[in-house]
Amino acid sequence: MALPANIQQFKSSGVYRLEFDKSQLINIPTETIRLVIGYSNKGPFNTPIFVPDVQFFTSVFGGIDNGLELKGSYFHRSCLTALDRGPIIVLNLLNLDDSVTAEFRALSSASDSTNHVEGDSPVSKFFNQDKFWFIEDDSVISAINQYDGQGSTLFNLANAGKKTVSVFVTKSSVPGFDISAEEWYGSGNVPPFLDRSSWISDFLLRVIVLDGDFSDYQALSIDPIYGSLFTVQGLKATVTDAFGNTANGLDKLLQLPEVTTLAEYTGSLIPEFVDKDGTNLFIEDIINNETSKTGLVCAINGDWYYDNPSLIPNAMVDGLQIDLIGHGLELNNNGISVLDFLSYYGSLNALQPYLQLDYNWGGATSSVSTYLFDGTGTPEYTVDQSTEYAALGMAGVPMKLIYMDH
Repeated sequence: MALPANIQQFKSSGVYRLEFDKSQLINIPTETIRLVIGYSNKGPFNTPIFVPDVQFFTSVFGGIDNGLELKGSYFHRSCLTALDRGPIIVLNLLNLDDSVTAEFRALSSASDSTNHVEGDSPVSKFFNQDKFWFIEDDSVISAINQYDGQGSTLFNLANAGKKTVSVFVTKSSVPGFDISAEEWYGSGNVPPFLDRSSWISDFLLRVIVLDGDFSDYQALSIDPIYGSLFTVQGLKATVTDAFGNTANGLDKLLQLPEVTTLAEYTGSLIPEFVDKDGTNLFIEDIINNETSKTGLVCAINGDWYYDNPSLIPNAMVDGLQIDLIGHGLELNNNGISVLDFLSYYGSLNALQPYLQLDYNWGGATSSVSTYLFDGTGTPEYTVDQSTEYAALGMAGVPMKLIYMDH
């Protein structure tokens, strides 16, 4: 009689120990979803979250929390064990009162208007609390209107998560959208809030969410890692290396190994905007689809597109509440002296304005002056030197605006 295969492996007599695994691991079908309820210090709360795998769970709720386990809560361990058998739904319960607050910022999306200062609101105000909680743009806007002295703007951001994040918002330069609204939508189909000649690219934003606080510019400007990228006013628009090469300051920041990028989005301020492949590019939807991951909430005043809160009759949002390319700076009807919209901040022009005196004071009309003036009459300089001269009268002298590099 033939010996069993597990016995044939032994070539001599002796005492051997054999172990046989009789356990069974049952795979639960994907359509059978289990609900795990508990508490986590990280991640969205009071709303069910579908968790397909361990990687997603740890990215949203974190790994095993030893502090909670010391208090008798094994929520994370239970979820990770359950994920061995298949996807789960997680419900992180949290009892919130108005003492728990979060920051928001009403940002200007027009170059000739300024951002509002940061504000704080109870986190609960950002949610529709009917049954399960979920972020609702109307709730966020209502909270900002209540707790921001200036009220909400067209483009508003809030942090509904439990971790500190830094957000950079700039105009996107992604190619493929330098086309007029009329060409994009077709003649007669341009939304009423858009100028048909405006380029679609003029409404695209780049939004970057970083883990941590990058708002202490004074400290960052002297930091050994970040000092070359920051001034006391903020992140440098461009940086120059030791070889004279220039690069985008934001891109250089993102390349640092010490910087953790939670998300980067490119989207449009045009509601329900989709690209030619049918992909939804409305920036509010893109950001809010990952609120469970980043904690960032976007709320856009949708009513403003059709009921613009402007004193100008029949005004369009295009060019008023939305002006990412500086049209409004030509007239500067709001009288701003500093550019402060989205993540842009600084002087209105990188070039210093001067007034040129066309003719010498009291001289013949053929004697052209070589003096340059700063607009106040002093100091005055010749075009080929920087020696300061005494103030000269400028009344009645024809002048024109020129620009000189700093």
